[in-house]
Amino acid sequence: SKLHNLVQNFLSENQLSESHILGIGLGVQGLVSPDGSKITYGKILNCTGLQIQLFSDYFSFPCKFIHDAECASNQELLANPQLCDAIYLSLGYHLGGAIIINRILQNGLTGKTGTFEHMTLIPDGMECYCGKTGCADCYCSGSFLLTQNMELDEFFYQKEHNNVPCQKKWEEYLAYLSRLINNLHMVLEIPIILGGRIGTYITNEDLEWIKKRVTNLSAFHEDASYITLGTCCHEAISAGAALPFIQDFLNTMIF
Repeated sequence: SKLHNLVQNFLSENQLSESHILGIGLGVQGLVSPDGSKITYGKILNCTGLQIQLFSDYFSFPCKFIHDAECASNQELLANPQLCDAIYLSLGYHLGGAIIINRILQNGLTGKTGTFEHMTLIPDGMECYCGKTGCADCYCSGSFLLTQNMELDEFFYQKEHNNVPCQKKWEEYLAYLSRLINNLHMVLEIPIILGGRIGTYITNEDLEWIKKRVTNLSAFHEDASYITLGTCCHEAISAGAALPFIQDFLNTMIF
């Protein structure tokens, strides 16, 4: 296993043993069982039904799968001690989401809470990888922005260098994202955090544009200052996958 070799190299380089490791969290693009032992819906990676034993059998410490948006939310919570309630949108090559109430991630009965990516944003719209049409993922993810063989860095480089098609595509993207934000705020009147890879490219000017758009879309024409940018966009999934093990360890400590 490549993962096993990486871990062994890490332990060797830092003169550690496996007893020093609390566990390994594997951030995945897919829905995960409440105990983190199985991927219950993994259509993007074609891994539905994958069991954690495939990895944990190589180690003497626990391993678990964690939904990637949940990982990013964990890191956001760590960086923001004052954060209590929020909707977190992970904007990347695919869209993900999470709901935080009283600093606790809401998973629902089977782990589907926060799957905003499969809310119908445009009835009878583009076909989603899930098989439905018009899902928010079709319009609020990197796949909407990119042409074939283009990466996000290249798209935003072209946009910043006055590539008109890219600039128009970005405006369309922000308009669809604003519609999704307004819909979510109508359901839960709590702050909305824009994170993920695409979140790093949203400028303050873009954010103000989104706020004005959402205000105009809202039935109440209310102030949209509840929309903010995430503070943890770099390596947030990797760091956030480790945090549950650290938190469980700290909860057992007596100070």
